[in-house]
Amino acid sequence: MYSIINILFSNFSPAWYAVIMGTGALGSLFDIFPYGGHSRVTEGFALGFFFLNFVLFCVFLALSLYCLVIYPKAWLILLQHPVYSLYLGCVPMGMATLINVALVSAHQYWGFGGMGFVYTLWAFWWLDGIISFLCTYGLIFLMATRHKQTMSTFTPLWLLPVVTLIVASSTGQLLATRILQSNTPHALLTMGISVLMLFTGLVLALMIMTVYLSRIIIEGFPDINLIISSFIPLGPCGQGAISLLITGQNFKQVMPYGYGIVLGDEMSGRIINVICLTAAMALWVLGIWWLVMGLVAIIDVLLRGGKIPFKTSFWGIVFPNAVEAFATCQLGDALDAKFFRVLGAMYAAAVLLLWIILAIPTLFRVLDKSIFEAPYLADQDLLELAGQSQRRKQERERRDNGDIT
Repeated sequence: MYSIINILFSNFSPAWYAVIMGTGALGSLFDIFPYGGHSRVTEGFALGFFFLNFVLFCVFLALSLYCLVIYPKAWLILLQHPVYSLYLGCVPMGMATLINVALVSAHQYWGFGGMGFVYTLWAFWWLDGIISFLCTYGLIFLMATRHKQTMSTFTPLWLLPVVTLIVASSTGQLLATRILQSNTPHALLTMGISVLMLFTGLVLALMIMTVYLSRIIIEGFPDINLIISSFIPLGPCGQGAISLLITGQNFKQVMPYGYGIVLGDEMSGRIINVICLTAAMALWVLGIWWLVMGLVAIIDVLLRGGKIPFKTSFWGIVFPNAVEAFATCQLGDALDAKFFRVLGAMYAAAVLLLWIILAIPTLFRVLDKSIFEAPYLADQDLLELAGQSQRRKQERERRDNGDIT
């Protein structure tokens, strides 16, 4: 019973939603790939990754809800854990990647559904936004009041609660681009909420990255079990750049017509677009800096003879690199620059290779159950939950036998 409960709860660890994030972000890369992009081949791959991601999301969500109903105490224990509780931010981010690919590939390219489908995605985006705000405010509150933190325990995982808003903001801007063609008030509302999300998440992320840089200088990089998290700062940088670029294009399209907005003229829209483009470039450069630092950290561990254990958290590498690659390709389109297109294509290919490298061992370790773990549950917690499961089973048997009315 002990091993069964252990395997059961490891399946429901929110760290598994990093798989959803990485797979969804990779699907988006096929939509924007500089060479052969928006062809039937690349859009077919994008749609294939979308369906794979959708199935994984439904399975993980069903298991999570089952665990929440049957073993609610396990989630209370999870919220007390200073590391694994932060992975709850992966849930809305994984959901946002599904909305992105469904909108761009399934709807815009393959023509699936009409405006009804777009508004269905819009409704899910509102739900995703609410969950993102809850993660940002709720998890930071838990970090401040329930978790014991020191400079030596500081990791880039602290960024996960706030990146949720940045990811939701880019999804909102994508939806606004499509909704603007049929319903301007709804599009303007979506743009405004998305800008609010972007500024809130980005400002918090930059503050956390500043403290993390201080931790690196004072304490060094995280220990070998968390060294993979060194790539997480790429996430807010790349995703923030993506959101800014789409925001600039949307305002450039909206401002010439006014729509009741102050300074409603064509020049204002162009100025906002240039400001967003400049800020996106700054975030992209910052992301490249964190990419180099992450690679240096990994190389340093390997040169010192360290061996990094393969865990579910390895999937945290894919999403940050995927969004940085996406931002690179998007800058190539915005600046019409061959440099960014070539670099973006190479980066996207590297992310695809990384996904394959992680997917194969993950599949084998799922089959032999070696990847399953629930570190936020102590032995006593598992035994207690196992006893709870046994009591429930005995009650059901007595009820079936007519001993309990």
